[in-house]
Amino acid sequence: LEVRPDNQYLNKFLSFHQHEIQNFFPHFSYNSKETDISFFVLRNTTVAGLFLGQRNNDGALRVTLDYVAPAFRDFKNGRFVYLHLNDKFIHQGITKLVADGSSAQHAKYLLSIGFTKANDGSFEKKLYKKI
Repeated sequence: LEVRPDNQYLNKFLSFHQHEIQNFFPHFSYNSKETDISFFVLRNTTVAGLFLGQRNNDGALRVTLDYVAPAFRDFKNGRFVYLHLNDKFIHQGITKLVADGSSAQHAKYLLSIGFTKANDGSFEKKLYKKI
């Protein structure tokens, strides 16, 4: 469910889950003006997670938040975002995703869904058009 970066429910969601978000993303601070892509991941119409990203000039999308509520941490959200939405990202001119492994748990998650560790310590996932 795509929402505008200044969506009131998005802000309430971030506020409600702030403590746990900080556990996985200790340096996360939300700025709606620096967010280009924002959507909730739904499971049976229930909000399961929130994805936020910022486009770079080089065709990369920096994933600023990929948070999943505890009841939905079974990798289905990650598979949906990083596999199912691949073509949608490519259609928007995005050629790769970049994320910070800001906690050991998050770094492990990124590796498990196809990101690789870059020389600068970040994680990258190149996007390819499905044939």
